[in-house]
Amino acid sequence: MASDYAYKMIAATYTPDGIVISTYDRDLYYLPDSEKGHMVKSYIQGHEHILTFWDRYALVYHQLNDYSYIPSVHWILQDVMSRWENEIPAIQDFMPYIKKAIVDQGIEIVGAVAGYSKGDSGMIEPYVYQILGQDIRRINRTSSGEVTYNAVFIEKDTVIGRLLREVKIENGDNLESLPPIQIRGDLYSIKKALDLNRFFLNTKASIEQINTSEQPNYNIESIVITHKSIEII
Repeated sequence: MASDYAYKMIAATYTPDGIVISTYDRDLYYLPDSEKGHMVKSYIQGHEHILTFWDRYALVYHQLNDYSYIPSVHWILQDVMSRWENEIPAIQDFMPYIKKAIVDQGIEIVGAVAGYSKGDSGMIEPYVYQILGQDIRRINRTSSGEVTYNAVFIEKDTVIGRLLREVKIENGDNLESLPPIQIRGDLYSIKKALDLNRFFLNTKASIEQINTSEQPNYNIESIVITHKSIEII
């Protein structure tokens, strides 16, 4: 049976005012049905998708295992936090431990880790890391070291990503290129970031249901991180 990733996407928008990360509040699992002779879908609400630590950083994630709930991410964070019992580390200091644990244990999740720490210049700056399987890296910094503001949509099956790519169309004998939609995260407020995340999460869920009359049923969970506070909405 093909996996259904409709509820396994993370939307992260990072602006000069703060970082907003959002996802769905439900999980999809497949269960064997001996009477029907095939797998059936089971939607579960209540698992934590937003984990905060040291009241400064947050991990927002969805596991990609369709058949069982595995709380390994909680254990990883507990282990990492135990390394700094009397201080709060910089995000760039503990992320290698999170990455190593995820890779070594083969944990399959989509997610984002974010918060504020001192950068190489000694100034406080935002940090945003994406997690897509074993692809774990900082995404809000250029190769020259400049902090960037943007929006990313971390998903296993590329749905929203297709909508934001450059498109080439035939116009007679010519092939025309249509540039991708430009997202100006450097102009956004926290409210705008929340609106954008919700828009793309709703859009993905609707696209996944485009060939059915079934209506998506979920809530969207978000966390807002600034250099002063962290708040789950």
